[in-house]
Amino acid sequence: QRVYVNADALTAEAPSSRYADFSLSAAGDALYCVREDHSSDDGAVTNSIARISLADGAVETVASGADFFAAPRASPDGRRLAYVKWNHPNMPWDATALVVLELATGLETVVAGGVVDAGSPVNDDDDDGESAI
Repeated sequence: QRVYVNADALTAEAPSSRYADFSLSAAGDALYCVREDHSSDDGAVTNSIARISLADGAVETVASGADFFAAPRASPDGRRLAYVKWNHPNMPWDATALVVLELATGLETVVAGGVVDAGSPVNDDDDDGESAI
C-alpha cells in the first residue's frame, strides 16, 4: 500500500505494508500512523506505530513490540506521542494500555490501563459516591 497526500504518492510502493489511523505531527511535518507489516515468510503480521515524513515519504518505526496499536497522537509541543496498545488474545477492553512515548529518548510510560478481570464489576464511583469519570 502507498500513502497519498492530495493525490500525490508520499510513500514508496510497499506491497507488504498497510497503514491506518493517521494523525499529523505537532510541527506539521510528518504523519503518525499504525502500520501492519506482512513481509514475514511465516505469514505473521507485525504491527507498529510509524512516522512518515511529509518531506520525503521516509517511514520510520517509533513504537513496536505489542500485537496491536491504535490512535497515535502527538502532544502539542511535539515531544511525546500517546497511543493505545494491547496483545493477543486480549481484546482492547480486556487489557489495553494507554502509553506516552518520549520521542527523543524512546522511553514508554503506561499512564492508564492494564488487565481487567472480566468477572469483576466496574465501579465508576469513588468512595463518596461521586463519579470518577
